[in-house]
Formats: sequence, C-alpha cells, structure tokens
Amino acid sequence: MNFHIFEDPEYQDINKQHIINTVSYFFDNFQPFDVVCEYEHISFNPELPSDIAQRFSHTVLFSLAGYTFESARINNEVLEFEAGFGEEQFGSVVTIPLLAIKQIIIEQMPVLINLAMQSTEDTDYLEVPAHLRKAEQKETSKVKTDDAKVKNSMEALLKNPKNQKFLKKK
Repeated sequence: MNFHIFEDPEYQDINKQHIINTVSYFFDNFQPFDVVCEYEHISFNPELPSDIAQRFSHTVLFSLAGYTFESARINNEVLEFEAGFGEEQFGSVVTIPLLAIKQIIIEQMPVLINLAMQSTEDTDYLEVPAHLRKAEQKETSKVKTDDAKVKNSMEALLKNPKNQKFLKKK
C-alpha cells in the first residue's frame, strides 16, 4: 500500500470535508460524540497546568457532551470547544486541527476514521509512523516479487511456440 497517499493534499481535503460534514451533522442533530486526536497538534487557551498536561498521551479522547458540546464549533478548519480538566475543572478552550482528529466515536462505535496526515509547522507532512513504514517496505518488496513473477510468467509464455498467437506483432 502506498502510505504517501495519506499525505496528499487532495486526500487531506477530502478527509477535512468529511470531518466537517460529519461534525456539522451531529451539531445539527444534537448528537454528542467523542473525538480521538493527536495531542501534539492540540492547543489550549489558556494553557493547561503542567500537572494536567503531562497526563495526556500521544492520542487523546475528548467527549463532546453537555456544555462542551454546546460550546463546540468548527472554525477555520479547526474544531474548538470549551472543556474542564482535572479535579478543579480547569477551564480551557481546546483547538484541534481537523486532520488531527483520527476518529469520531458515538457510544463506543467509530463512525469516522481519518487516515490523512496532519501537517506540522516544521514540515509539509508528518513522517510515516514506523509500523506503517514497515508495512510500506513489505508492500514495496511484494511489488518487486510480483514484478519478478510477471517476468517469469512472460518467459514461460514465450517458451511455448503455440503462444505466439497471443503476442501483438509490431
């Protein structure tokens, strides 16, 4: 599989539009939902206290229900909402770029999965994760193997003189 397709701007635009349409539909129908996203792309205003921020892992799940759902909106290709964190319910506006949203879930069922890569500020694309890179390398070696099989197949076909009728003449 060609994992670079997930970095393609056209594919990213398709996914952004799908996320916008899905979230807008849920807003219009008052359907609470959860989002799973990449922490590194999330911003908080005001910034979370360090004791709260350090609890987050690479992937974060936010439940948009109640006041959080009511405050949520899509604005300039980001999902924004207000949420409370920690025992003190420290209030902050959460901003998530749409492509950083990896899943949208309703009642523990994924209803949207986004494989497009969110760009970082330093690069035009994210590096393909190691586990995907390995899969891509396997795919590349499979293509080479498949090419060899085609070549061997063609050689076998050409060895039999009766198969000449299947070849195009120039």
